Amino acid sequence: MQLPHDIATRKRSLRHTALAGRDQHTLTDLQASDRAIFHQLTAHPKLVLSESVFVFISVQQEIDTRRLIQHLHRQGRAVLVPRLHASEMFAVPFGDWSTLCMGPLGIPMPPALEPYAGTIDTVIVPGLRFSLDGHRLGYGGGFYDRWLTAHPTVFRIGVCREDELLSAVPRAQHDQAVDQIVTERRVIHITRQFRT
Repeated sequence: MQLPHDIATRKRSLRHTALAGRDQHTLTDLQASDRAIFHQLTAHPKLVLSESVFVFISVQQEIDTRRLIQHLHRQGRAVLVPRLHASEMFAVPFGDWSTLCMGPLGIPMPPALEPYAGTIDTVIVPGLRFSLDGHRLGYGGGFYDRWLTAHPTVFRIGVCREDELLSAVPRAQHDQAVDQIVTERRVIHITRQFRT
């Protein structure tokens, strides 16, 4: 979907700033915030009750989700991870770290396209920046916005570090919000507006 020029320009500029900002964190700071976010998530009432969780596999300076994936997998939950195919993203069962292959955009993913056929309770959503009203700045591919549009009732938890929060982010009509944002310090509850 083509974005209005001014929104696209503002998003590009903010992405550049956000990626540069991530490079300023020390490894110690990243590990500390990741540990705190992991503990927030594993104690999260919604996540505790979720039988199936769709969670991204972290790369580079993203919030570390690998420990969460391992934790949920050990508990016998249905753990789903993204698999990109053409312009679409699918929630695919996670099997084992050794079976993952490198996909587009340098993101590890399961080798087979076998979308999960059951109900998905919760999705953990990445973002470069989140606004306090639940909107996010992604990487620009639109994969999560398209997936979230197709799955409007799945409970959405955005994860970011406290310094990645903004009062607002530039957004277009099709951009999707989350229900809560989890940082290393707090859980932010959002009243998401459903679109029909």
